[in-house]
Parts: sequence; structure tokens; C-alpha cells
Amino acid sequence: MHAVELARSGAVAHLLLTGGVGRHPPSEAAVMRAIAERAGIPPARLVLDESASTTLESARACARIIAARGWTRVLLVTDRYHLARSLMAFRHFGVVARGSAPPDPSDTAAWRRLLLSARELVAIPWYVVRLAVEKK
Repeated sequence: MHAVELARSGAVAHLLLTGGVGRHPPSEAAVMRAIAERAGIPPARLVLDESASTTLESARACARIIAARGWTRVLLVTDRYHLARSLMAFRHFGVVARGSAPPDPSDTAAWRRLLLSARELVAIPWYVVRLAVEKK
């Protein structure tokens, strides 16, 4: 919904929605498209990538889409825990990106915030290593 609000306000022209099928269909991108369309975002402003199942795959696939469309910069939207790693991955593939994260919901339990932070403390160094050997 944060991305939808950015689109409604005119801060972004398009929403590039990424995420493949998890354990059960539909894809994450298709779910986001349905949410955006229900919120009044015209389908012409929505671009989907349903191929990716990881942040790294999303960054690679989106970089290709961004280049093909001639977009020069993006506003990457994800939660605040995941934002630094996402920006690192997208920038690795040549995307000029800055980030925007919605505030945590007020009912997010402290243990959940701690778990999400701990996950990124492990994931970020792992991505530094992965990106050092990853082809662009």
C-alpha cells in the first residue's frame, strides 16, 4: 500500500511489481497487482516480473526491465528491514535507486522486529560476498 500511495500522489509514474510464485499461486507480483488495481491504479501503470523468487533475482530481472523501458531511476519500496540489502542488490545491477519504506505497523511485536533485524544482520554480509562474485 505504501507504493500505491506513492503512485496516487504522483511521486512515481509506474509500479514495477516483482515476485514469483511461492508455495502456492498466485505470484507475489500478481497479488500486488490486484491490490494496486483495487486501489485505483490503472493497469497501464503496472509492470510485473513474476520470475524472481529472491531479492537478488528480482534485482537482476528488474534491472533488465528498467533498462528496456529507458527509466533512469527508481524508488525501491520494501520494508525498512529489507531496504538496505535490496538497494545493494539493485545498485549492483546498475539501477540508480533510492529507497522508501513504510513505517512499521504499530502492532508489530518486538520479537518480530528483532527477528527481522537479525535476519538482515546475517543476510547483508552474505550479499556482500555474493555480489562480489555475481555477474552484472
